[in-house]
Amino acid sequence: MKSFKVQASLLLLAMSLLLSASAHGDQFNVFANATTFWDTLTVRTDPGVSITWLGTSNLTSCGQNLDGTVGVGGQSIPNWNPVSLSTQIGGLAAFGEATTQNLSSTLDWTAYPPAGTSEMGCLRQGNFLVTGSGNVTFTIDYSLAANRLVNASSLPYPRIETSGVMEADLLLFIPFVQGLSNSQNFMFLPHADGSVNDSLSQTGMATASSYLTNGQTYWIRADSDSFVSVVAPEPSSLALLGFGLFGMVLGTRGRNGLNGKWL
Repeated sequence: MKSFKVQASLLLLAMSLLLSASAHGDQFNVFANATTFWDTLTVRTDPGVSITWLGTSNLTSCGQNLDGTVGVGGQSIPNWNPVSLSTQIGGLAAFGEATTQNLSSTLDWTAYPPAGTSEMGCLRQGNFLVTGSGNVTFTIDYSLAANRLVNASSLPYPRIETSGVMEADLLLFIPFVQGLSNSQNFMFLPHADGSVNDSLSQTGMATASSYLTNGQTYWIRADSDSFVSVVAPEPSSLALLGFGLFGMVLGTRGRNGLNGKWL
């Protein structure tokens, strides 16, 4: 009987520590960044074909979503003017910048916030008129990077899971009609459960190309997007787990007691 009481007390103490521990670990960081170098945009055309930027629908935009559905900030400016956007929610810092040189989206998690998935994205798009018919090709440089350091032993949620995606896109399309060419470039921060220390980087070129028609208006759009997901059991789930274990202990001791075998 005495041994059972000791074990039950230890179990309740462990549950209490799990539920009362701070959610800020001393080594928790997941950093993701996607950059598209807008100033490297090059245009190649067939002989006799040229483009003229119209400027009537040029747009620069940055925005952030939290938990995949909730918009927590956004800004759009016409005529390709610079945009800068930053937010801080719980342990998540998000930064977005679109200038004449680049589009950059950055997410930095340093502690487990209330919700688990966030996205930061920046884009720049512009419309142009084609003179002459023929092939037109757009090329742009990009850079994707991610760093992750999670010491689950320092966190109240040792089962914490992390993952992420960095993305740079270039899309050529007819306004309000259809896409013509889309270059999507991804880098995945692999799913990890618990402690992990890794880093990834990738650079390359995105290319969109199509046969364009004389006198037609088209759009070209460049995107840089960062997604990071951090998942951990909720405190209520930990409580249910703890009380379930406690119930198992009681059930086991009760059955042993019917057999005259209390320990």
